[in-house]
Amino acid sequence: MTTTAPATSSAASTDAASSAGHGAAAATGGAPATSAPALHRQRAYWAWLLSDTGQALGSSLQFFLVPLLVVLVSGSAAAAGTVAALGVGGRIATTLLGGVLADRHDLRHLMMLSGAGAAAVVTGMVVVLRLDLGLLALGALNLLAGVRAGLLAGASDAALKQVVPAPLLPTASSANQARDAAVAMGGPPLGGVLLGIGAVPALAAAGAAYLVAAAGALVLRGDFRPERTTTAASVRAEAVEGLRWLWARAELRRVMTVALLLNLGLNAAVTTLLYHLATTV
Repeated sequence: MTTTAPATSSAASTDAASSAGHGAAAATGGAPATSAPALHRQRAYWAWLLSDTGQALGSSLQFFLVPLLVVLVSGSAAAAGTVAALGVGGRIATTLLGGVLADRHDLRHLMMLSGAGAAAVVTGMVVVLRLDLGLLALGALNLLAGVRAGLLAGASDAALKQVVPAPLLPTASSANQARDAAVAMGGPPLGGVLLGIGAVPALAAAGAAYLVAAAGALVLRGDFRPERTTTAASVRAEAVEGLRWLWARAELRRVMTVALLLNLGLNAAVTTLLYHLATTV
């Protein structure tokens, strides 16, 4: 509960703070207190941004390419939709567990594992296409890619608050949102250009982006270990607690419902158009 201190107490606190400030200035040779460096001067932020951008670009390319590759290989829009649904379903089913993992493990390690794991999955897709192992193998790999995203992809965003000082967090979050929008707009056209060159170069570009994500996390410096707690709840208990926290906030439920409907509608329309063009043109 927030309380209001009496005016005399506030004045005394102000005088004490002023005296303490003068004392600190005297102790440091009269130098005034300095604020945190600007965001562009934060080296850790640039390493984090490199990693997060690599992951975002790799995900955008992969999400765009895999269903179209299924269409080109099989000529079936239904098969492409099934393979894509496996990836999305895997991510949805494991996202909540991914939040629990982010709370329990070193976020930097999770970021490195996410980038390296995604690159390995994309490499497997290249092998499947080159050896013509069939849609079943490609669908299994896309399911694995979705599970990887659900379990590990959220670690990068969770690490941001430990990368930049608290006063710079709003600016960093805004820049991250702008970057996400740019990748979402530029990823599909770039994927189309790469697919025009060939399926293997297109997937190789996605894999390279994931490796950049892993490399960015590797050079990231700082302590990203979770805070130690005296009581360790089970994974199931933490997941249930997260759902209860979300369900207790009506405004978040409304926002998530609207976002879900918009994303489903827009993505379904765009995907249907792409499949139609791929199978008829």
